[in-house]
Amino acid sequence: MDRISQTNDSLAGVIELYHIEVREFMMLSLICDQKELGLDQLSRALGLGADTVVDCVEKMMSDGLLEFRSGKSLHIEGCRIQATPAGHLITRRILDHVG
Repeated sequence: MDRISQTNDSLAGVIELYHIEVREFMMLSLICDQKELGLDQLSRALGLGADTVVDCVEKMMSDGLLEFRSGKSLHIEGCRIQATPAGHLITRRILDHVG
């Protein structure tokens, strides 16, 4: 299939730019809605295993969409994460596009 070029303001362009998967977007939108969450809360809320949550959060941190709210390691109990301004922007763009 031919690749279709999209602008960064289109849903496809935003997803392509940040390589967001559905489960990552679900996590990101939940974190944006709740302001901050612990990894155990994310795992329970989305029905995902702890390793899957850590992998997704690490990827979104490296993409600049999430950051630590408290703690400095995803492997320490009590660690809380929050969305960065870029994470909030991407969430708004996607929700505005589909809404």
